[in-house]
Amino acid sequence: MKEWLLLPFATKALDLLLILAAIIIAGGFLLFFIKMLREITKGSVKVGPVAIGGEEGDEASQKVNVFINTDEKHKETEVAGSYHAPKGVLPFTQHRYFKMMEDAMHGKSLELKSRHPKSAYSHLKNAAFTHFLLQCKAKVFYDMIEDYVDDVLETGGDYSVLSSIKKRTERAIKSYEEKARSSHVQVSETEYLIHIPELMITKFNDWHQPHVDLTVERLDHILQSQFYPSWQLKLISILDTFEIIFGVTFNYAEYSLMDLNGDLDAALLSELAEKKACLER
Repeated sequence: MKEWLLLPFATKALDLLLILAAIIIAGGFLLFFIKMLREITKGSVKVGPVAIGGEEGDEASQKVNVFINTDEKHKETEVAGSYHAPKGVLPFTQHRYFKMMEDAMHGKSLELKSRHPKSAYSHLKNAAFTHFLLQCKAKVFYDMIEDYVDDVLETGGDYSVLSSIKKRTERAIKSYEEKARSSHVQVSETEYLIHIPELMITKFNDWHQPHVDLTVERLDHILQSQFYPSWQLKLISILDTFEIIFGVTFNYAEYSLMDLNGDLDAALLSELAEKKACLER
């Protein structure tokens, strides 16, 4: 400090000017930051009650707290009309869930792992279970999620549509079970399974029920949690959930047949018929 005081007046004046300029610039940045923060806060989200229930006339409809945009100008642009992904942002239809399901249904990324003793009728089990898993369960859920995403985007993230995923999931489960019970499965050029055995459907459902419960619990959390500040993030998380659940299903579903062995062979043989007999039914 003493050395600085001994410097020429012009040098000290220049130093003081530089310090003053730095303070002014820093103060300007601080004021700009505060102004921007206020603008963001004005158009930010707040917690508010929203009626949910998923479907019109649903008696289970209730009110939960979700994030709602309070900026009227932005609110209009979000709600009015269908949603279009901003430039540079991948559309929801390119979520990995859809790619995984498409690959599985076309046999590109799925190979059932045999985790049970092989028998003379293993080819019947493989044909029936592959058809059940891919052409019934996966196909129904793929179509359901595709329609769901379209509806959410079409309404600009309307919460009643977003929360309808639980009801849609319940309907999809019933739908793929019905489809399985009425399916003809080609085993060879001349042999068909008239139906997928009820035993196979029942055992799979018993094994799969904990995954269904986990999915519903997860959907409840996503829809009601204040952690997701926008419907877009909620939709992404819902798609992530189905991607994970189906990944587990594709990799480990055969465990559901582990304890069937001879019972499943007998059930498959009872459904086996020649092509002509199968098509006449």
